[in-house]
Amino acid sequence: MVTSYDLSRNHINKELSKILVLLVVSILVPGVGVIVNVLYLYTVKGLGHGLEKFVYFNIALALGILAFSVHPGPIPGGDVYRYYLEMNQPHIRDLQKFANREKNWMNITFYGLMRLIVVSSLPKNALSFICIFVSYLCAMSTLAEVRENKGFPYGKSAAILIVLFFYVYSPYTLFSNYRNFLSVSLLSLAIMKATNNKKSAAFLLLVLGTISHNGGWVIMTIYLISKLITVPPRFNWIAVLVFLINERVSLFLIRFLSGAGFFPRYLNALATSYILGSKSSLFTSGSYGLIRYARAIVLLITTLAVFVVVNRREKANEYLRFLSVYLFFLISFANYRMVAERFILLGIVLFLPLYYMFITGHYPKSYKLLFIALMLANFDVFTFMDYGVRVGIGFPWNIFEPSVSLIKNYIIQF
Repeated sequence: MVTSYDLSRNHINKELSKILVLLVVSILVPGVGVIVNVLYLYTVKGLGHGLEKFVYFNIALALGILAFSVHPGPIPGGDVYRYYLEMNQPHIRDLQKFANREKNWMNITFYGLMRLIVVSSLPKNALSFICIFVSYLCAMSTLAEVRENKGFPYGKSAAILIVLFFYVYSPYTLFSNYRNFLSVSLLSLAIMKATNNKKSAAFLLLVLGTISHNGGWVIMTIYLISKLITVPPRFNWIAVLVFLINERVSLFLIRFLSGAGFFPRYLNALATSYILGSKSSLFTSGSYGLIRYARAIVLLITTLAVFVVVNRREKANEYLRFLSVYLFFLISFANYRMVAERFILLGIVLFLPLYYMFITGHYPKSYKLLFIALMLANFDVFTFMDYGVRVGIGFPWNIFEPSVSLIKNYIIQF
């Protein structure tokens, strides 16, 4: 007699066999691997017992291998080019100089990894592989945490969200600038782990994410504040008032922390550059900067609308409380280029769990269609361009480039 348990076990084994085949494809031809894994997530019927986590692993691994092949384009640029150059510098190679640099300690996860790769004589490309693999795995794993928290059956929503994520903030863009991505992804998963009461994992991820990038300290502070207070959407008008005087607020906070002895030299340098200097302005990066700012505002408005709808129905939890304070912060400082780029646009990683609750929940179909339309209007304009860096032989042929070529032919030598 065949029991329901046997049927369930047979189904799991069948799906695991498929996922194993997808893993092989991801390893051999990563570009194709990303596509077929997402198609599997969209077409599979009934994926239980956390099996989607294995598919997320496949996608992250394939993207990591693609990122390993990142190398300078015709006009070298992008932060990844600077990362590779920085790995030659004394403040990375020399232990005493490494220890004396404030920035290294504020961002020890990233710079510690950078130094580990250098002293281990690994290819510099390993930095891109590890950061992209870990970042995408953490970002997509937040969806599994939401599903575990809400207990809803598997559907096509995860595949749709992953495609929208690629569309709004393309892998190509993140391959060239991934330090902040690493920080935000680790923190996003930390908050979802905390929401599911997985305290040890949440604490570890929170620490690692905070000390990966300067922005991680901001997100961690907002998270800690959210454990004390919540900001209902009806109070967001106060954020508009803060918006009008935010330069004074920012400088006060910087001076307070600096005066308290919290990395004073580095904080003062950040204030000079990002609050008072050229990097604070929306107009110093030309039309591209203005386009990115417009996209950030569209994403912020979209997310605020989704949050209002979801927050009315969902039971309060740690993630939603954090998001209420985070959105208040975004409105308050939305005029800063750094906030628009690093906390709103890249904040999509933090918004993914919210979007997942929304499109899998029992909300009006018209709301969901409007959400998808707004996301589709937010196209990453540099998705298909070799912007300072190239991935393998270049788009679109790198989709079909085998991993042997991606790993062997683009080792960074400078």
